[in-house]
Amino acid sequence: MSFAYSSIGLGLSIAKVAGGEHVRTSLTGVTVGVDVSGSEKVWRTFQAIGDIAFAYAYSTVLIEIQATFGNDAPGNFLTGFGFYEPFWLIDFANICIAIHLIGAYQVFAQPLFGFVEGWCSRNWPNSKFITSEHAVDVPFYGIYYLNFF
Repeated sequence: MSFAYSSIGLGLSIAKVAGGEHVRTSLTGVTVGVDVSGSEKVWRTFQAIGDIAFAYAYSTVLIEIQATFGNDAPGNFLTGFGFYEPFWLIDFANICIAIHLIGAYQVFAQPLFGFVEGWCSRNWPNSKFITSEHAVDVPFYGIYYLNFF
């Protein structure tokens, strides 16, 4: 997914520059001046490093998106900030986001899954469906124990 997101970002950047629009950027990020003080730039840098450090856990990404945009979030994150072309790249990015959020949901819901599994094991300890584990031989890995519940 990281490669896909990097490719999408590169493609959107190339499309923006090729479209002839003047885009103001700098090698070091935000320029210190009238709008941004030096301490604010340092704070933003540390905040970005923190976002990157926590983003790999997937489940925090969902919360960070809501905390960042709040009620001002556009209906479509990709087109809400001025990216409309190329359409096929925007569609591919939306597919990647859907795949990413499905995986993030699985991680985010693990405490609920653990609670339900523990509750069912305590209420039906003699049920073979809930408590039995089956050994599956996975090539190049070894034995993996699978519980159908």
